[in-house]
Amino acid sequence: MISPSNHPILQGSTVGMLGGGQLGRMSLLAGRKLGFSFKVWQPGETCPAGVLAESTINDDYESIKASHNFANKIDVATVEFENIPVNVLTNLQNKIPIHPKPEILHIFQNRKREKT
Repeated sequence: MISPSNHPILQGSTVGMLGGGQLGRMSLLAGRKLGFSFKVWQPGETCPAGVLAESTINDDYESIKASHNFANKIDVATVEFENIPVNVLTNLQNKIPIHPKPEILHIFQNRKREKT
């Protein structure tokens, strides 16, 4: 696993975002002002964040080909919402830093775990 503390997110980095809804769009707009570029991975053809990203992947989150394509073209990854499959994020974290960690999202995906 890649440690986020060993990989600072530098200005000019390409941020990969899994999910491309309205929150992603707002994050993308703010991130651009800080000098970041974006690649969005969204299963649907069009999405609010995707229309502003430098590039998009429109494929299922479980796609191995999409996962390789995504990881090879970004410096760091994040999620636009908490329901991205944890196994996808776990596989990606061996290649790139992911914020927040997949273990954190696993907690948020279940109300009982979240409250505990």
